[in-house]
Amino acid sequence: MLRIAIQKSGRLQEDSLTLLKESGLSFSNGKDQLKTQVRNFPVEILFLRDDDIPQYIEDHVADVGIVGENVWIEKQKKNELVKWEAEGHSQETIETLWNEYVPEHLLPRLHGYELLMAPYAIAHL
Repeated sequence: MLRIAIQKSGRLQEDSLTLLKESGLSFSNGKDQLKTQVRNFPVEILFLRDDDIPQYIEDHVADVGIVGENVWIEKQKKNELVKWEAEGHSQETIETLWNEYVPEHLLPRLHGYELLMAPYAIAHL
């Protein structure tokens, strides 16, 4: 079963629901629900706080999530900062590493999903 995490409320919720329904998924809108089962595919939709979605994916509770670009970038930055600090890098070096990481590793992972959703949103796999 595929588990898709979307915002339970907020600016991306309606667009996410529309995207999923236009993709052929049949389900209830999840009003006051944590999750809903898709009727015509082996898919479960989780309704979560936007800041929780990356952690649910990282913990393998959800397979796919739809979040705002800001949430995804913040999560990526936190992961990289923790790694670089553990490696003993200075704050100045970490800033340089981040500035190199963004164009080389982060931005190439964003642009493909702008066609799938509004430019301010991404699907994180």
